[in-house]
Amino acid sequence: MLASGEQIHHEWLGPGLELVWLHAPQALQAALALQLDGGSHHEPLAYPGLAHFLEHLVFRGSQGFAPGDGLMSHVQAHGGQVNASTRGTHTLFHLQIDETQLAAACARLVDQLQRPLLDSAVQVAERDVLEAEFRLRATDVDTLIDAAVGQVLNPQHGAARFQAGRRSSLPVEDAAFQAALLDYHRRIYRQARVRLVVVSRHAATQGLPVLRPLLQDLAGTRDPLAHEPPPQLGLNGTSALQLQVPGRIARGVLAVALERDGQGASALLGYLNLMLESTAPGSLTEALRASGLASTLVWRLLHGQDEQALLLADFQLQAEGFVRRATLSQVLVQLLAHCRAQLFGADGVAHCQAILARRWPILGALEKARYLLEQPDHRQAAASLDALIAQLRAGQFLLLSADSREVAARVDAGFELALAPESLPASEMLELRLPSAAWPAPLIHPRRAPATWRGALQRPPWGDPSVAALFLLWPDSVGQGARLQQLQQRLEPVQAQAWQQGVRLDLRQRGSALNLQLLGAGNALPAVLHHAVGVLREPWPLADHTAAPAPGSGIALRQLLQALPRQLAGPTAAALPHLPVQASTLLLSDDRVLAGQLAALLDEQGVGCEPTAPRPGLALGGSRWQIQALPGEECALLLFVPAPAGVHGAVAWQLLGQLLATPFQRRLREELQLGYALFCGHRLFDGQAGLLFAVQSASADARAIWTALQHFIQQQAQVLAALDAGSWNAAVERTSSQLQRAGSSLEEGAQTFCQAWLAGQLDDYPHDQLAALASVTPRQLADQLQHLLEQPWLVLSNQARPPANS
Repeated sequence: MLASGEQIHHEWLGPGLELVWLHAPQALQAALALQLDGGSHHEPLAYPGLAHFLEHLVFRGSQGFAPGDGLMSHVQAHGGQVNASTRGTHTLFHLQIDETQLAAACARLVDQLQRPLLDSAVQVAERDVLEAEFRLRATDVDTLIDAAVGQVLNPQHGAARFQAGRRSSLPVEDAAFQAALLDYHRRIYRQARVRLVVVSRHAATQGLPVLRPLLQDLAGTRDPLAHEPPPQLGLNGTSALQLQVPGRIARGVLAVALERDGQGASALLGYLNLMLESTAPGSLTEALRASGLASTLVWRLLHGQDEQALLLADFQLQAEGFVRRATLSQVLVQLLAHCRAQLFGADGVAHCQAILARRWPILGALEKARYLLEQPDHRQAAASLDALIAQLRAGQFLLLSADSREVAARVDAGFELALAPESLPASEMLELRLPSAAWPAPLIHPRRAPATWRGALQRPPWGDPSVAALFLLWPDSVGQGARLQQLQQRLEPVQAQAWQQGVRLDLRQRGSALNLQLLGAGNALPAVLHHAVGVLREPWPLADHTAAPAPGSGIALRQLLQALPRQLAGPTAAALPHLPVQASTLLLSDDRVLAGQLAALLDEQGVGCEPTAPRPGLALGGSRWQIQALPGEECALLLFVPAPAGVHGAVAWQLLGQLLATPFQRRLREELQLGYALFCGHRLFDGQAGLLFAVQSASADARAIWTALQHFIQQQAQVLAALDAGSWNAAVERTSSQLQRAGSSLEEGAQTFCQAWLAGQLDDYPHDQLAALASVTPRQLADQLQHLLEQPWLVLSNQARPPANS
């Protein structure tokens, strides 16, 4: 599956640290993914959430680095990303950063894992963060489903227990808790086995000597703990439960436990989800929809350890499927038996692996690192599938109906669950009309003699010649209402097939322009383009101007981010009834033959190309505060300030994004303890670049957050004006590196070049930006920041704007 030129180096550094080094010469950034062999199932029973709590704490300071210079600050300051998660049996840390900063980031990661400060005041503050997270998770449907499944498991098993953690379960003031915290840190963070994946442009022979002293510090004298085998999951017999959840979508969830033969469950679910991705005619999902049973089926692995696995089959039920949900287990046996013949009776596994191989070149370094870290056991997938089918046929499963019907009974599962036993209505057996072929026919295109490419053509910012990107914009073609959503739904089957052929296909709106974007395997681009434009050339549906936008998903801050592009687009012209005949086009590729093929296809479909991009003006005529209705009581607020027109304005905003990210976290999260989900930096939304400030708080209202933002901006303007030469030069150097690299992933690089094209700067990118960067002074930037809120800005919040004098 490796791309051309990639190689893997594998070694053990002592008995407790396994290293996998992927030499990826084309990687735009380096990545590191680390797994500790221990998680919430290994925490003390008396303190639910202790494992997750410690994962948070280690980011809040370590012995070897000054406050404000830890891993989180360092990675953010260098345009990278870092995160962590606590699972039942593992704890994960992962980061992506500029290659030159990999050793410095690794040093900080090792220090925070080995020598965290665990300051008492920080513990109190971080406990409040977990309390806020707990309240959020208590409204998340997937979390509620997982907790409901735990109610029928063996109570001695870790998967049955509440482990999210909250204020009442983390008595940080007690000496016994502190002793338990230190003991868990010793057992899991300092003694348990570590599995580490590094993705680097450098070969292991070149890059590993630099990291080896740090990794030897991490390896230490680890004598990997032999965890006791887990108890039985205990999901015996058939049971049916009803769970009341918010929302209008009804879900039917089948939970199946494998006490043996579960080693291949992760690989198996990967295969099954690949087979269910497509919604095209001839696909498994299309057969489910045609039956009236479900619109989607997604598999999840709730627990996996040694031979044990707990699997969830999650159906999004249609109206008829909800009535006939008692037949879900029988339908699932039909589906799995069909998949078994398709996967393991022919070349189905090879087909799945070919799909993954086609996607591999456009994955980011961190995506590759995480895949290699998890390393599913493909050899055992068939045995896991046989065991799964046997359990279903024997009636060993839970059927959980998750919907909005009122349930009076309440169960304390850490979260309060509206959960009760259910007697399912009898229903006749449903026979699925499953396709005979393993996969829908791939997208193909008619072969035509190459034509002359008349759009813009640019060398891409990545080195892999097999990857290309294409942007088509039809100006003044999308009005208000549900038009875009309707077109996206039409395109969904092509989108799923395109991704199976290694091409990411998206339909977006840029101002009033319709924007079709393709990124991926160049040899598949013509077929994807042919089918996508064919769908868009069909008569367009009448847009429902009164239809509400589709609701967002996730925490409140994420929902605001999903809504931001629509708000930036603002009022648009009346929608056309069909696809316009003229499009602005940009192709990022070195392949002239590919350009000729794409030109011939567009000519045949009556789409005229031109190289000049439309100049969609910014919809913000002035500053405005937009209220977005969201569930929940916590306040979330986004402030977006568009970059000024011209090269100097764009560069100034990127430099500000570099300089503000770390102080923003330190001031609002650590000093003011104002929010627990925060972001500050330079962002791009459908062609509009700007500075984004984002805060979600469990305690502060919009007035407090807005006041803090204004004070922060003014304070940082003063800091900038007095910035020392060393700090200034370092920020300029980081911004220069980002401009020359044009992003941390292929997708970000493609979007960066599209933005330069929209701004009329493509031919001179990044030369003009680098020249503008060299001319910026701290005083100029401080002045722009001082007057930041005097130019147009947009606030999205679920609370009203406070009075001006408050």
